[in-house]
Amino acid sequence: EIWNEPENRADPKKNQMWTGTAEQFGEFLAVAASYLKKCFPDLYIGSYPSCNILTEKREAFFRTVFSILREKGVKLDFCSWHCYTDKPERTKKYIAKIRSLLDEYGQREAFQICTEWNYFWLRPGVWSEFELDGGEYLFEEMFKTASSEVGAAYSFAQMITFQRSEVKMATM
Repeated sequence: EIWNEPENRADPKKNQMWTGTAEQFGEFLAVAASYLKKCFPDLYIGSYPSCNILTEKREAFFRTVFSILREKGVKLDFCSWHCYTDKPERTKKYIAKIRSLLDEYGQREAFQICTEWNYFWLRPGVWSEFELDGGEYLFEEMFKTASSEVGAAYSFAQMITFQRSEVKMATM
């Protein structure tokens, strides 16, 4: 896995993970992946983990990066992604979307790895709520839910979702 969530924020100036453009990241990934594969041909070399491929801006970032990889003839062994949700059905959408994009950009042999997943409330504006004064109490409430029977049921459902999919590995 190369880098972490370079498309973490829509505004690169506010992104603590990558402050450059999608084009710059695509060039970086192409060089890094090619060099690592040349030096370590037996290692699996993968993409950056997308933090939410189901959003328009993050999909656009992915498309830009993977179009550069295609232009340069760079093949990856895997594509990793992160999934924080409160509904395993959303995970199924992630899996299908990533597969569709990988196929579209000539990465048909690349397998999927979910390198971060956990229970997370999904509702409009929730990230903004965490950043407000007192947001730490909202985090605490969410973690209590994740530690309850609701979170346990979610975790089992997620594991079943992963087992019934093409995802090769999923780590919390």
